[in-house]
Amino acid sequence: MSPVSSPNEILQLSSKDIERLDEHQLPKLLRYLLAAEANNARKKGEDASYYVPEQINVADGGSDGNWTGPVIPGFVPRNEALFQCKAHTGTLTDAIFKNELAPKTPRKEEYIIKPKIKTIFEQKGAYILLWGHHTINWSPREIREKAEERLKKAGFDLSTEAEILILDSNKIAEWANRHLAAVRYVISATIGSNPYLLKTCDEWERQNAFSKAYYDNDYLKKLSTSIIGELNKPNACIRITGSSGVGKTRFIFETIRGDQKTAYTAVFLDCHDRYSRDIFDLVNYLESTEMSTILIIDNCPTEMHKSLERRTTNSGLCLITISHEIEQFGAPTMPINLDSDKMRDVVVNMLSEDPYLKSNSNSSPLIEKIANYAEGYPSMAKLILQEKRTLSENDLSTKTKFFDALNSARDNVPSAHIVAQTLSIFTILGGRQDTLNQHLDAVRNIFCPDVNMPDMQMSIDELKKRNILREEGDTIRIVPPPLAAALASRQICSLKRCSSNALQSKFAQLSEIGLLEKFTNRLTELENSPELNDLISVLGIPFQDADYLVSGHEGALIFRSLVDLAPPTAMDIAERSLVGPTTDQLNADIKPRRNLVIGLEKLAWNHDLFQRASSLLLRLAAGENETWANNATGSLQQLFHIYLSGTSCPVIERLEVLKKYLKSDDESIRTTAIKIFAAIFRMSHFMKGVTVSLSDLQKTKDDWKPNSNDEILRYWEQAFFILKEFIVAKKSNFREALKILGENLATISETPLILQPNIDTAFKEISDTVQGGWTEALTSLKHTLRWNSPNNEEHRKAQQSWLNYLEKGSWPVSVKITNIVSLPGWHFSDDNIDLSLQEAQKLAHTLIADKTSLDGEILKSLMIGEQQQAWGFGEIYGKENNETLERLFDASFDQWRAISSRDNKNFSFLSGVMKGMGAMHPLRAKILDRISKDSVLAELLVPLTSSVKIENFSDLDRIVRVIMEDAIPPQSILGLIQGLPLSSLPTTKICSCMQQLLDGKPEIAPFIIQILYIYFFHNEWEYAPFRELIRTLLLMDENWDSDGNLPTDWKNLASRELKELHDESDKKQEWVIKFLKYITERLYTENVSYHTEKEISKLFEDIVDGFGNEILDTITQLINNRNILQLRSILSDSKHTPFDASNKTWLTKIPQSTLFDWVEANPEIVDILLESIALYTISDQDEWQWEPFVLKLMKQSTQPPIKVAQIIDANLGSFGSTGSRLPYWEKREKLVKKLIASDEAKLIEIGDVLLNFIKERKDYIQREEKNRKNWNEH
Repeated sequence: MSPVSSPNEILQLSSKDIERLDEHQLPKLLRYLLAAEANNARKKGEDASYYVPEQINVADGGSDGNWTGPVIPGFVPRNEALFQCKAHTGTLTDAIFKNELAPKTPRKEEYIIKPKIKTIFEQKGAYILLWGHHTINWSPREIREKAEERLKKAGFDLSTEAEILILDSNKIAEWANRHLAAVRYVISATIGSNPYLLKTCDEWERQNAFSKAYYDNDYLKKLSTSIIGELNKPNACIRITGSSGVGKTRFIFETIRGDQKTAYTAVFLDCHDRYSRDIFDLVNYLESTEMSTILIIDNCPTEMHKSLERRTTNSGLCLITISHEIEQFGAPTMPINLDSDKMRDVVVNMLSEDPYLKSNSNSSPLIEKIANYAEGYPSMAKLILQEKRTLSENDLSTKTKFFDALNSARDNVPSAHIVAQTLSIFTILGGRQDTLNQHLDAVRNIFCPDVNMPDMQMSIDELKKRNILREEGDTIRIVPPPLAAALASRQICSLKRCSSNALQSKFAQLSEIGLLEKFTNRLTELENSPELNDLISVLGIPFQDADYLVSGHEGALIFRSLVDLAPPTAMDIAERSLVGPTTDQLNADIKPRRNLVIGLEKLAWNHDLFQRASSLLLRLAAGENETWANNATGSLQQLFHIYLSGTSCPVIERLEVLKKYLKSDDESIRTTAIKIFAAIFRMSHFMKGVTVSLSDLQKTKDDWKPNSNDEILRYWEQAFFILKEFIVAKKSNFREALKILGENLATISETPLILQPNIDTAFKEISDTVQGGWTEALTSLKHTLRWNSPNNEEHRKAQQSWLNYLEKGSWPVSVKITNIVSLPGWHFSDDNIDLSLQEAQKLAHTLIADKTSLDGEILKSLMIGEQQQAWGFGEIYGKENNETLERLFDASFDQWRAISSRDNKNFSFLSGVMKGMGAMHPLRAKILDRISKDSVLAELLVPLTSSVKIENFSDLDRIVRVIMEDAIPPQSILGLIQGLPLSSLPTTKICSCMQQLLDGKPEIAPFIIQILYIYFFHNEWEYAPFRELIRTLLLMDENWDSDGNLPTDWKNLASRELKELHDESDKKQEWVIKFLKYITERLYTENVSYHTEKEISKLFEDIVDGFGNEILDTITQLINNRNILQLRSILSDSKHTPFDASNKTWLTKIPQSTLFDWVEANPEIVDILLESIALYTISDQDEWQWEPFVLKLMKQSTQPPIKVAQIIDANLGSFGSTGSRLPYWEKREKLVKKLIASDEAKLIEIGDVLLNFIKERKDYIQREEKNRKNWNEH
């Protein structure tokens, strides 16, 4: 299999294709055309019928086909039409044409019109001749005149309303190109090629050997009827699913074949034969050409169906996909899952008609026995019928005994039954050839060491012959599913004598080779096994060691399987393992946490097990530090949602778990229980938080759901009172409960609950308990009143009343500061006025007017943690509190010293005060001098200085002095970025201070660069005075960090400086060469990061127009110093940028003649260029061509052709892709063939080697993709 050319190259018929059809094939094409047109008419709600006889060698009375239906513009001009098909090889003459209408009688000199032609003319219909050969040059008028002439001789007057039409090979091809099935039929009948591996219904039948009798029942007939009904609609999209072996493909074939209109309209393809890119290309083509068809795709993955579903919405395409992947689908897809439980009588009918079973005197009970354990799988029944031997009652008592009976009939490979049984415990093995061999050898050693490897391979070959083992790519699996499940049950039950250590060892070995998951996948299919109790006993053996569940991946994975097979047993195992340890021990000891969490989450679905399972989840959650949503905490929270909770337990009962654990002596347990209330109060946006298996889909439907809003309100009410009692009791972590309740208060305040007197009383009690210190509730209520307040006046008053409880004027100042200044939330008016800022500044005015002092603890709270409005609050103090400002600073500085370095210090309040004071306040210099001389307060110098524009030189000098004295670190200077503190100072002063810092503290260079970059962003016109300083900065090693990276602002300033042309050209040239020399030395003497190398490449683009030769000299130095890796990075932008691209790189900006001169002078660069630059161009028509420069390089290379081919191959293989990589390599293959078609011997030789490389890679990718698909599906 290989990718194909574009569809328009191979799915368009020409006149020559039609001319190849013989006298049998042309009428059959007519059948395809009329069936497709009838199907299109049916979709539009129009009646249409047609008839094309199967036998064409009998007297036809002048007709090879009839049409009754709507006019088909260009092809059928009347509602009634008669067709004649002539696949002549010559030109249509007058005599031939006229004789088709009314031939001369053999004995008399008279003409007789053919009966059916006469009838169609009398009905004023159309006579249409399909002439399968050369173009007809007669005009419609000439055709009519010729016909009238002959018809008059036959004694018939042609009505003016009757039509005569001749469709030649060109016109027939045009008509056929409207219908994919017709196109496929012509190609198969003439050319024989099949690039897309499409099949008509006839081809589909032949390939799948559908010749045996088909059996159905009322269930299947009803499904068939619904499918045909759906196909009568435009853009029908149908998904057929069911287990392997249930008969999906045969069912769809019989459904389609049973309706003549669909039988000749449908085309079929198999995803196992074709990779997805081809299929998407095909569908895109069908969309663009509006070609009608019913496209049936077997083995179609779910994701492909979803993608195709979207594509068919507005096209003329109807889609049917078939898969064993069972997922839920909604509109526009019509999902149909073939249920084997409803197909038992199909199996009975199949068995009843078998001659061998009919001859058995005891056939009825035998058939019943076979049908019972075939479980509705026709494939299982076929496996039985293919055996030509007597089957006893005992043979059919169980599936495993039946398998034993099959095996005893073919004892030429005695180990086959052991191997089949061993392999059956896995849903699939392999994935790659070496992996398959590894799997087989390991499985043999673990489970059947007495079977040597040659015997195992012989057994596999024998099982393939018997259709018991299916091999696809490098994967194998036992089939059909009922037999595989039965054999797996027996194999697992045979392990019952193993010790706990022995089974743990086996499972560990399976985990090591990647097969344990495939083993547990099989376990989930054994839910209905007759040996279920024995299976559970075996799987429980390893858990006799209580630590097995928590000690590794294997135990948790087996536990997950037990959860599906025996929930009570799994629950007992979990409690034995998890109840004893403390939460700290659980956190330290549990390695496979995720599988354990999923297992407990599934157990919690059971009403009877909810309390026990959720309790264990809560203990796990208390000991974890993960933050993602699918950890134990996330799973536990989901269990308390109103909708999609994942449990059948009613909500009120769920609260009992939280009541219990809120009383725990373990604070981490209480904290975890509190977190769950956030999930309880969730009002919307519910979703499943865990990946569910197919068996879980039904459970999701059966999750507990409220029957009324009252049930929901009762849940929230009880949860509210549980938290209220916890808060007012002031447990050690009551603040966490307060935060959760406050953040979710909308659940109460925006629902009728707020109107309940008991709720109102409880809320007031909470507010009194915390004395208003409840910022989360304040924020929530303000948001509700601003955006979500109801029209109900009573409800709105209740919300305002709650806000008033929290905003009592009598609350302490510290509470007001927290609620209004530090954490008020963000509230804006409709015209974007900051309401929170207004409230904070209003409070400042009030406190100043009341002469309320800000004591130590209040000041401390203003300088720690998040401070949302402290800056604006402080600004009012700086403006209006002149008499006590110095005391305020004294007290503030005392608190600043007392704040631990571990605390999150915040200078916003002090900066706000300085801002309020202004640049010219007499106290400003005194304060700044004071802190500059204090080792603890010095860290405040830059932020407080930069709170306003710097007007005095001394302010900047002070900062320079403190940095030079090492009182503050060099990066402190970055505080000058905030606001525009430097914008009022002369540029000469800024330059001199920066130069002074560079001279004394060169490590400050990258920080000065950041400051200047922001400075120029706001002062664009002042760049020139800084040029010398900037050039000095750019060439300082201190800009580079230890990983070889440069600051982003260095790159931005460098780019600007390299583009500037203000100074004299010779001086400019001198500095650019100096810059290139510096960069070159860094590249080959120091560690430089890949990212920075790429940035340097971009800088080259800024100067390449004037300094191309100098850049090439830089590259030459890198070559001479063997800095090949750096060179590749600098060239890498050119890999995807051809020379004719509009967005040129530095390399593609240089004239090719200059480049080639350089290459000739430095031949060692050839291979690096071939490896690093774009090799080809792509036209708007997706035509790939080699870059002429690249062809020159190939010929210039001194390497042998195979080495050049390896370099080119590495470059061609460097690309990103989505989906299959095969189509990408197909395009590269076509490009390489152009080398072979050249007249240059070296290029041809390189092309031959490359072509072999590509073919090998395509074969490998194809096999790997098929392996991966099979592995993931099982």
